[in-house]
Amino acid sequence: MSYINDALRKAQKEKDNRYEPFGGVIAPSPEGPNRPRKRRVIAGTAVALVILVSAVLLFAVYGQQQPSARPKGAPTPEATVAEKPAPKAAEKAIRPPVTRDADVRYQEALIAQRAGDLRRAEALYTKVLALDPGHVRTLNNLGVVYMGQKKRGKAIAVFGRAIVLKKDYVDPYYNLACLYAQTNQIDESLWYLKVAATIDGGVIDWVKKDADMKKVAASPEFKKIMEGQKN
Repeated sequence: MSYINDALRKAQKEKDNRYEPFGGVIAPSPEGPNRPRKRRVIAGTAVALVILVSAVLLFAVYGQQQPSARPKGAPTPEATVAEKPAPKAAEKAIRPPVTRDADVRYQEALIAQRAGDLRRAEALYTKVLALDPGHVRTLNNLGVVYMGQKKRGKAIAVFGRAIVLKKDYVDPYYNLACLYAQTNQIDESLWYLKVAATIDGGVIDWVKKDADMKKVAASPEFKKIMEGQKN
């Protein structure tokens, strides 16, 4: 019996001695302080892979939500501005301050002229022309003022300027006809009268009521003008 027990003990002892060289690798527990370095490397690699995969997924999700540079067919900012409708002509038709001032001075001059204050009328009409040299009504009325002041040469000059600026303006033509009739220059008077009648046939009635045009109205040429207007 003791022999058998000795044999069993001997066999057990030999069994234990067979695994002794590998005890340092197998024996440590995973929770122990001497955790194998190989497992640490594997764990670190796994964490890195997780971070990389997460980054890829975030880029895939948020990257698709970013707006593209410009949708096809969408207008550029410059095109949008260019397509804005231009202001209408009526919106641009704003009288400049200089023109408005000229109109005010013209009305003042006209009042002075009708009141017989030719000196004041002349001064105001001159101011109007300084603001607006192309104011044809002022040129005509200033010519009439000069006629009243016996300034014949100046009157002819301003009437001529008005005709050049507005060829279909009847008043300066008729006033020139009157001016030449005053000095008995009937032919010259009739020439301007004929042009005036071509623009406005109503000047024939003006002649009949105008004392300056008596000699002209009595001429055979004036009768021809009247007949031409009837035809």
